[in-house]
Amino acid sequence: MGKKKIKRALRYFCARLLLRVALVIVYFTPLFLFRRLCILLSRIFFGVSRYYQGLAFSNLRIVFPKRTDEERKRILLRSSVFSGMNVAHTFWFLAHSRKRRNLVVLKNPGILDTALNYQCGVIGITAHIGAFTILGGVLAEYGYKVNYILRTPRDEKMKGLLEKGLRMQGVKPIFTKPMVDCVEKAISVLRNNEILIILIDREVGNSGVFVRFFGHYTSAPAGPVIFSLRTGARIIPMFMLRENQRESLLFYPEFKIIYRDNLEKTIFENTQNLISFLEEIIEKYPEQWSWIDRRWRVAMDR
Repeated sequence: MGKKKIKRALRYFCARLLLRVALVIVYFTPLFLFRRLCILLSRIFFGVSRYYQGLAFSNLRIVFPKRTDEERKRILLRSSVFSGMNVAHTFWFLAHSRKRRNLVVLKNPGILDTALNYQCGVIGITAHIGAFTILGGVLAEYGYKVNYILRTPRDEKMKGLLEKGLRMQGVKPIFTKPMVDCVEKAISVLRNNEILIILIDREVGNSGVFVRFFGHYTSAPAGPVIFSLRTGARIIPMFMLRENQRESLLFYPEFKIIYRDNLEKTIFENTQNLISFLEEIIEKYPEQWSWIDRRWRVAMDR
């Protein structure tokens, strides 16, 4: 086994161990104390990790090229607080099923209900912003049938833990690999008038569409547009965001597909429009977006 594989295996082992320990602790700890603990650990992590600090600042410079380093540092500091809070709320949501509705308020849920009335399913587009890990669980708590497309982890045990965590929330996971199986399941749940959640701020390499994201090229998932074209499913932007000291699930008006003279142009333009809409959300809530992911493989001048 090479060094990279050993490091990866050790990293996954530590992650699985921390997940199990956190689930035990949260059962016996009040939410406000557990939240403080997670925020403290998050701030320590951001403070000592040179790698993730560098990655976060690189992303901040791309998104906010006109801001000063001091302004970027303030965003990153607030981001570390929100990250800890999101982790705390995720574990609390898993551990306390009887109190879940007390944690989140739904805003404009009528948008979702109207879209489901068409009986073609709903594609819920979201991003790594706010407590996105409980978005599907919140919908399931209110009686919706929810499915979540997830990138397949390299570690089988981690995949099992993620699947178990989602099912504990009442959400059915659909992993991206094998791709044919993922596509078949996605289309099936939409035709059954269920909700399919897709993260659109993942860099997906050659399987996606290269679009401009804050002035630089990235590969964005084409799934939301393709699935909508194939099934008639409505695309509804939805984000878990912290507002007025409360977790809020915000629903935005239906994203309307624009049709062009060929399929390639239709997929490209609508995917670009989805990413442009996401830019507006990130600019409004910069502290709540995750800055420690690689989203730009090819950088180009604005």
